[in-house]
Amino acid sequence: LAAFYKCTFEINYMPFDCGEDIFVCAVRQVLSIIKAPYNKKKVEFALGILANISRKHSVIHRALKNRKTDFDFLRKLLLRIMNDESSTQMETVLSMTVIFHLWGAKDKFFDGRNSHASLQVLFNILLNGDTSLESLYAADVLIDFCANSASFSLINSSGETGAIFTGISNHLMQPADHLLSASTAAFIFNLESSFSKLSADANYNTTLSRLLNLVTQALSVRLENRSSVEAAYRQRVIMHCASLIVQKTSEVCFSFDPRSVNISVGHVANLGHIARSLAFQNLKNNILLAIPNSTNSEGTETAKSGEMMAAILTTVDALDLLLTCTDFLSVVSPVSTSEKSQDKMDPDETRIECTPQIADLRLNEGGECGRGDSVMDHLRQCGDALQRALENPQLAPMLALVFAVGAGGDRCEVAFSSRAVVLRLMRIALSLQNFSVSSFLFTLNSLIPPGCKSVEDYVSSRLLLATKGEESEPPDHVAFISEWIAATQSQFHNVQQNKITCSSCSSRHHAEATLDKLCAALDNTSLSFASIAGSEAMTICQRMIEVLQSREVALEAEMAAKREALLESDALAEHFRSRAITAEAEVVRLLHLQTVALASVESHRASLEAQHDQISRLESENERLSSELSSKQKECENLRSAKETLQNRLTSIREQNRTMDATIDNFRKQLDDAKQIIQQKDTEIKQYSHMTRIINELTGNRVQPANASSSKNSI
Repeated sequence: LAAFYKCTFEINYMPFDCGEDIFVCAVRQVLSIIKAPYNKKKVEFALGILANISRKHSVIHRALKNRKTDFDFLRKLLLRIMNDESSTQMETVLSMTVIFHLWGAKDKFFDGRNSHASLQVLFNILLNGDTSLESLYAADVLIDFCANSASFSLINSSGETGAIFTGISNHLMQPADHLLSASTAAFIFNLESSFSKLSADANYNTTLSRLLNLVTQALSVRLENRSSVEAAYRQRVIMHCASLIVQKTSEVCFSFDPRSVNISVGHVANLGHIARSLAFQNLKNNILLAIPNSTNSEGTETAKSGEMMAAILTTVDALDLLLTCTDFLSVVSPVSTSEKSQDKMDPDETRIECTPQIADLRLNEGGECGRGDSVMDHLRQCGDALQRALENPQLAPMLALVFAVGAGGDRCEVAFSSRAVVLRLMRIALSLQNFSVSSFLFTLNSLIPPGCKSVEDYVSSRLLLATKGEESEPPDHVAFISEWIAATQSQFHNVQQNKITCSSCSSRHHAEATLDKLCAALDNTSLSFASIAGSEAMTICQRMIEVLQSREVALEAEMAAKREALLESDALAEHFRSRAITAEAEVVRLLHLQTVALASVESHRASLEAQHDQISRLESENERLSSELSSKQKECENLRSAKETLQNRLTSIREQNRTMDATIDNFRKQLDDAKQIIQQKDTEIKQYSHMTRIINELTGNRVQPANASSSKNSI
């Protein structure tokens, strides 16, 4: 189960075209394992296989078609794991992977209500996972989630990318950052691209330029501070990220403006310079020279040497980055008619328009725009450096070592990227005249274990080595995939019954092949029994008799199996006959139901016509009511206009009343003032009269005092 899980992991990432039938059988076998009594280790492997195959939606739908019971059981198991606090991180991330690929953003764990919580769980696993495998699964789910525009819109509440750039800078520049991994860098880049693509192409181009600048600076820092296996691993991660960004820039560079093209070319040229410096620095190291030319045992020790393997992998990745930079420079380089005629242009080659800035662009050795080499010159330098590196006699054994051993670990899932890099470089190397093909093949053959003379044998031996551990398997052991596929067939029990016989015959497999060759030589050449010693001839005949007897036993077992299969086929035929009789009775019942259904259809048709007539009447009534409503609306409009007129008049009258009230208040105020003046005058008259009376009394004059009432009237 563990071996097949690793197979599905590798097939999921390598560009292999496998038939869907194998995966359909795998899903159904895994479902049977899950439905068995609960075994935590087996369930984890089974969920891993489902997570790897769930990306192939057609396979999952075929496997679960007409299997509602299995589908419901799987759903309940995934929900139980997600809701169980004791579940491990591996079980959680595998369950979330299966849920996302089966139900997508419509599932309750990824809809608008719970998407942020689910993404937070995936981020925590990505950054703090116990193993890199958990982080890789979490990163894959996050990448697929952000690649889907419908689901990514749930979390894209703002287009600000400054915080993300800050996070990338912190991770890349730290010499010992345990959050940095290939999956993390790839996810951050995809997230950054998704953010930028939602706003405008110009922002996307700016984002790529900033990322190019970022990885260039980070790789320069790593090149200066390289001193350990950890530092070499960080270098490889940054180079993988740089290759990804350069490839993305090459895909969209036709939409760049001249200034963006100049900046991007400068960064890529700088990356190419750093990559070739790193590659040639490792190739000149005397410690690396003796490794590829070692024997098989020494090569195995080399693969286990962490520091040495890290240096070899860094060299291969640096050449891959140099190849990517060369491809980019060839895309943006101006092509003159003297260098490539129109009829020799590659129709699949993408080139941007040759602008004067590109034609006049010159780069110095560091990649900066200035008075250095032109783009064409720098392209030639990168191409020449790549050719010299591939033709280096020490590189061919290194490529063979990486291709055979991978990244040097026992896990298949961490080896596919290194082998893919070797395949890309070999496509160029095989076209070079001075590439040492013989050295490559010699090293590859020396590294492949004895008995593995084909790719299938080698893969099965790697899988069995990883799963069996200390168990020793014979070189001609049956491949695990073949045995697993046979287990899904109905005749698997018969195969297991004959397993002892097959195991006893397996030890004589090579002897039978040798004996067949000897018999063929006796028949086709001048060699005869007369020219062979009697004991040797007796031995040959005895061996032939033993072979024939073993074949007779095999044929008898085959005949017994065929008889049993014939009995099973007879029972199956009888079963189908009974089913045919049942089907005929079912057909009669269905015909009766069809007659009843036709009569019901006729009655429904009459009812439908009556309903159509009623609808017509209702439509006419609706039209009449609509006309009445229109007239009422017009009357309502007239009443509204009259109401507005009256309201305007009422408003003007109220204004006049307010004016009259103000005038009356003014008059009242004037009257009060006049009364006060009169009172003052009366007071003065009284005082005057009193003074006059006093004066008259003193002088003896008898003058009548002034009449107050007449005074008031005069006043």
